[in-house]
Amino acid sequence: MAEKKEQKILRIGVVHEGRIIEERLLRKPSDVTVGASPKCTFILPIPNLPESYRLLLYKNGRYILRFTAGMVGMMSVQDKLVDLKVLKDSQHVQRQGDYYLFPLDENTRGKLVFGEVSLLFQFVVPPPPIPKLELPASAKGGVLARIDAPLFWSILISLVLQAGWIGGVQVWWNTSGKFKQTKAKSYSQAFELLKAEVQKRAPPKPPEKQAKAEAQGPGTAQEASEGQKGGEEQKKKPVAQAPKRPGGEGPVDPEAQYKKRLAVVRSKTVLRFLGGRGPGGEIAGVAVESAAREKLGSIGMQKGGIDTAAVGSAPSGFRAGSPSGGAGEGTTYERLRADQIGGGIKTGPVAGGQKQEVADIKIRLGGLGGGAGADEDEKQAVAKILKGRQTAYKSCYEQRLRVRPDLQGKVTIEVEISPAGTVANCSVTENATGDEDLGRCICERVRTWRFPAPKSGQATTYMFPMVLQPGG
Repeated sequence: MAEKKEQKILRIGVVHEGRIIEERLLRKPSDVTVGASPKCTFILPIPNLPESYRLLLYKNGRYILRFTAGMVGMMSVQDKLVDLKVLKDSQHVQRQGDYYLFPLDENTRGKLVFGEVSLLFQFVVPPPPIPKLELPASAKGGVLARIDAPLFWSILISLVLQAGWIGGVQVWWNTSGKFKQTKAKSYSQAFELLKAEVQKRAPPKPPEKQAKAEAQGPGTAQEASEGQKGGEEQKKKPVAQAPKRPGGEGPVDPEAQYKKRLAVVRSKTVLRFLGGRGPGGEIAGVAVESAAREKLGSIGMQKGGIDTAAVGSAPSGFRAGSPSGGAGEGTTYERLRADQIGGGIKTGPVAGGQKQEVADIKIRLGGLGGGAGADEDEKQAVAKILKGRQTAYKSCYEQRLRVRPDLQGKVTIEVEISPAGTVANCSVTENATGDEDLGRCICERVRTWRFPAPKSGQATTYMFPMVLQPGG
């Protein structure tokens, strides 16, 4: 059987001033580049050469020489040396733009000159790979031979000393007993000493009672002893005695002392006005309760709210006693003087009258304007939010109607929606009502709303008019 012919590989050498400065065997076929770039196969700092020039191309399993008309060199073609200038006009060369392509075979050799540097190449049989040098097994030795002996013995001695020290401490801990708990024993000894002392000082039972208790049995004796203890405790309990006056004037009457203190409190606190008796000797608390009940009975609930007292109507019945605490005319909250309730508070008749009702109002919302750059769907979404919050406009209008009942007119607001969908700015562009607080209130409500983010990614401004009129 014929041996398989081994494929040759490309061998390239770089010669400078007659000396080979670099030689390489290309075991893996690939393009060969030359130039000043670090990525080139051979780095040749030649002025007229590009930074990276592909000298040899590898295509379809063979190398192709790529040269120009100005290159200098010699090639071996069918065992004949041919100059590159002659080779470029031969039939073996294919022209491609400014370059000439010459396919190489395994017998081709060549020399290319780049200034002072020459490049030699040829195809050779690859030499066998150099085997990796390894020490024999006898020289390597085993695992123990690789261990440093001084380090090993120092670690071993350290471990032995530590284990011996820990074992010695443990033995001393268990045998010496210095760290054992002794508090429980001392407590028990103290308890035994106290118990013996108490038994020593306890008086012995009379022989008659002891014999009687033994004759009645254990249960009766125990009851008797408990009854005796209860009697002794009852005897020892102090008897409450009435406090005595200083100087030996006799005991103090608690009821009289309480009345005296109550009179002082009524005369020096707020009870001076609320703690006396009203007309007919009625106590203040009873008067307050009865007056409250009468007033609650006279109040009627209506649809618009709770009716209030008319101007000039009589007080509600709240009365307090005179400062002296006796019977008399009493004092109503309407008649309190400034010196009685504080100099800084002005007194006067109670404000009253019918509750001012806000009539039904009418709000007509106009069409949405502005919105440059927004499509119809976006405008409809903004208009839906502005028209759906009619209660906010109504609330602001009702607040201002209580101050100005004749307030009415057209209000137009300008709303600027940021790219995030929040209200960047809200201002009033038209206000026929002449009330700045009304426009300010509406804009404050609008600033808290959130709208769909503009699809254009930029802020969009809208105009929204409304006409506010009171009903009726």
